[in-house]
Amino acid sequence: MRATPLTILSPIPWWWAIWVRFTWVVSRLTSTVTAPLRALSFIHFARWAVIGRWPADRRTPRDRAAPRSMLFLTSFDGSDIQYIEAFVRVVPARINGLYWGAKGFPGPKRFGPVNEYIEAHSHHVDHFWMAHPQASTT
Repeated sequence: MRATPLTILSPIPWWWAIWVRFTWVVSRLTSTVTAPLRALSFIHFARWAVIGRWPADRRTPRDRAAPRSMLFLTSFDGSDIQYIEAFVRVVPARINGLYWGAKGFPGPKRFGPVNEYIEAHSHHVDHFWMAHPQASTT
C-alpha cells in the first residue's frame, strides 16, 4: 500500500501553546504519550509543532496578537478515513490532550465531527518524497 501524507494546521491560543510544549517535554521523558501511537503500525511518520510567528522572517516585528498554530505532519498507509478512525478509537485521550484547546475542535468522541475538522484544517501536499515508494516501514 502506498503512503499518504496529511498536513493539518490548527489555530491555538497562547495558553494552549504552553500546554502543547509541556506535553512535548513529558513525551520526551516518558513513553506514556508515544507508546500507543508507536503501536499503530501503519504510521510512518508523525510530527507536531507549535508555530508562533507568521511569517518566520526575523526582520519583521513580532505581532503578539497574531494567532499561534499547531502544525501536524504525518504519513501513513491507507486512506485518511482509516487513519482518522484509528486515532479516534485507539488514542482519543491523547488526541484530546493535543487538540482540546484548538479553535473549533469538536472532541475525539465521534469520527464524523473529527473528520470534518480535519478536512477544514488540512492543507494540500504539493510535494511528498519517499526513498522507496514500493516499500514501507514504521
